[in-house]
Parts: sequence; structure tokens; C-alpha cells
Amino acid sequence: MKTIVVTGGIATGKSTFIKYLFRDNNPSLALFDCDQTVHTILDSGQYADRLISAFGKDSVLDNQKANRDYLRKLIFNDQAAKKELEGIIHPILKQECLALKALTMQNRCKKALIIDIPLFFETGADYEHDLVCTIALTPHTQVQRLMERNGFSMDIVQGIITAQFPIMDKVNLSDVTIWNEGPLKILHQQTERFYQHFIHD
Repeated sequence: MKTIVVTGGIATGKSTFIKYLFRDNNPSLALFDCDQTVHTILDSGQYADRLISAFGKDSVLDNQKANRDYLRKLIFNDQAAKKELEGIIHPILKQECLALKALTMQNRCKKALIIDIPLFFETGADYEHDLVCTIALTPHTQVQRLMERNGFSMDIVQGIITAQFPIMDKVNLSDVTIWNEGPLKILHQQTERFYQHFIHD
């Protein structure tokens, strides 16, 4: 069984690529969704004390869930706070992912575990993976799509993009790059080729 990291920048089409990979609930694939798992971790209430200790009582709601709006604003303006929050979450995230990997390996029907992690290179994570695939597009197209999709101003778009590694840096660090320029059918065709070459073998 292969372990494949799928990453990219904001608005590059990573979620669409993964949706195509899992067409018809493909039984040969398993998925670890890092964003969803982070939400589960923050909503569990298990880490309320650690969050309060690190970021104060406003970081946790009355029901012991993390105050994600508060934390989002905090880390956007404070790199030290961002690093501290990552130091809490990332070890738990990795543990959850490796547990799923161990479980998935017991199922002979599974050909690959897909790890969906938007900020893979930014976090320096190691998920004992075999391959890193980046979904990429040109910076110009990225800005255009982000403005059209979210209605953000150019200042907000640039702030979001500069908070991540540049697309070409990710491309250079990847094993495989899927270029998502042009119509969706091109992305779909690339997804099919990726599956046949790297997973189906």
C-alpha cells in the first residue's frame, strides 16, 4: 500500500483533484483529511487546558471547544502564537494519521492512503509517505480564481497567498505536479493518469 500526500496552495484545485480520485467511492483508496481532523481535535474538548495555558481563556468556548475564530485571528497576526498552536496540533495530527495508516494496511483491498494536507511543506510534516503530489497553477491564475471564488480584495488575497509557500517552491519540492490550468476536464484527465500510473499498477 502506498501513502500519498496531496497538497497545494489555496484555490489551486486540490479538493477537486481528490474528489476525482475518489470517484464512485473508490474502494481501493482511504483518505486522511487533515483539515477535518484538526476540526475534530479542536472540537473534542480534550485539549482545552493546553489551549487556555498557551493562549488564555478566550481561546476556549464555554463548551470546552476551541474558539476557532479567536485562534484564527490570533495566529494570523502573531507568528509565535502560530508556531505554538502548531506545536500542540501537529503531533496529535500525525499520531491520528499513522493510526489510520496502520489500520488501512490491514485491508488488502486498499491500494493507497491519500493524505489531504494543504500546508504540508509549510509545517515540515513527515507522514512516512511514499510520494508528494502538488496541485498547482500559475500565481496569476491563483489570484484570479481566489478573487472570483471568494470575492476578496487584492490586499486580502495577497495576504493569504504570502502566508503560504510560493507555488513554484512547492512544485520544486514535490515528486509529482498536477497543473490545474484550463477547463476541469483537463484536471480530470490528469487525475485518471495519476491513478493509473501511481496507484493502480
